[in-house]
Amino acid sequence: DHRPALRPTEISPPRMSTRLAVIICTWNRAETLRITLDSLRGQQLAPGRGVEFIVMDNNSSDGTRAVVEAAQADWPVGRLHYLFEGRQGKQFALNTGIAHARSLGCERPHPTGRPRGRRRIAGHRLRWGCRRLR
Repeated sequence: DHRPALRPTEISPPRMSTRLAVIICTWNRAETLRITLDSLRGQQLAPGRGVEFIVMDNNSSDGTRAVVEAAQADWPVGRLHYLFEGRQGKQFALNTGIAHARSLGCERPHPTGRPRGRRRIAGHRLRWGCRRLR
């Protein structure tokens, strides 16, 4: 690709937002959520990249809120948010999470709601629908 270099007076093409949202929808899985958050705690961000971790509690009756609040006390990477969605169903939790992410200035989500295949975030491979991060 031999594009001419931009001169200082030229306008650069629009860039994508440098904010990323990780939305975790959960229902009555407090212990699994604790393990997930412990794994996310160790992530390293690329320079200039901000991340919002959004835990969507989908009407849980266990200790989900307490797990998130305990993690928020010393959350080391990006910001950790807790939101409650009382309407049962993943679609409600996910749509509420996406709306919150947009209000925080995060990148536009993939048009189908999930990208195909695997993606890398901060050097780690993620698969949609998995319960564990490696």
